[in-house]
Amino acid sequence: MIEALIGKRILITGATGFIGSHLLRRFVEAGIAVTAVRYRPDLNRQWEGNIHWSIADLTDAEAVETIIKANKPDIVFHLAAKLGGDRSFEFAQQAVVVNFLGTHNLLSSLGRNLGGRGRIVMLGTSEEYGNSKVLPITEDQPSNPVSPYSASKTAATQFALLYHRLFDLPVVVLRPFIVYGPGQPPAMMIPELIQSVLEGKDFSMTEGKQTRDFVYVEDVVDCILAAATAKDVDGEVFNVSSGEERAIRTVAELIVRLMEGKSRLLVGARPYRQNEAWRLYGSNEKAQRLLGWLPKTTLEEGLRQTINWCRERYMLA
Repeated sequence: MIEALIGKRILITGATGFIGSHLLRRFVEAGIAVTAVRYRPDLNRQWEGNIHWSIADLTDAEAVETIIKANKPDIVFHLAAKLGGDRSFEFAQQAVVVNFLGTHNLLSSLGRNLGGRGRIVMLGTSEEYGNSKVLPITEDQPSNPVSPYSASKTAATQFALLYHRLFDLPVVVLRPFIVYGPGQPPAMMIPELIQSVLEGKDFSMTEGKQTRDFVYVEDVVDCILAAATAKDVDGEVFNVSSGEERAIRTVAELIVRLMEGKSRLLVGARPYRQNEAWRLYGSNEKAQRLLGWLPKTTLEEGLRQTINWCRERYMLA
């Protein structure tokens, strides 16, 4: 898939993030030049490869316009976002500014400068569906966001689809479910639990009855690349999911078992989040049919690779 992007002008926002760094590494390994956007100078990691780093805050419309005009990208991967499950007015303000306004600035600039050519691959989130009454969730389910984060992403998605209809903007929206893998920030459940087991500490969690759909980060990158190169998919939304429903407690128990750890799971020590999505797993039939994508990595295999990566980092710390 990535070979089809040789010779294209590539731009990645959120290139230093969890998914973005895995995507960026694919381009580096393939020897393909990219422009990588970061919002702070100190976020520049030690990368070797044909990477042009651009510093810009996507909420600054003029800065975004400058980058788009200077680079004239053919393919844009929009992965930058303000992440978090916080249910507060303060976080809501940040999410609206970064996830909605920042995305709007980018899409507007691309609409003015792309002229309907190329492709924009934009990441939404499975949380946009919220508590769906139809399972597994398909892409035609209505949005029902459960948090400021998912509401801001829903708004961004709706504007992207509107701009496709109004201005023929060549955008594709992907909605990843629960992404995990090496390099994920420790604030997320899987790396936080792995770190606790490595340190021999007990792990506080909810009762873990809520269910999720877990998809390995390298499979997500495969889907992102497939969306960039597939034909006749502009204006479409795709789930990026395994299609398998797993209880959070079951996954936590599997991690402890794989690590042969002595840490205890303190089940019920944490409350559920307000307005928690209870069952969240998706159909990947549309991605199979139109993108030719299916996840390759089983949950156990992906967890083993994640655990091994965390162990190596822990030993080096």
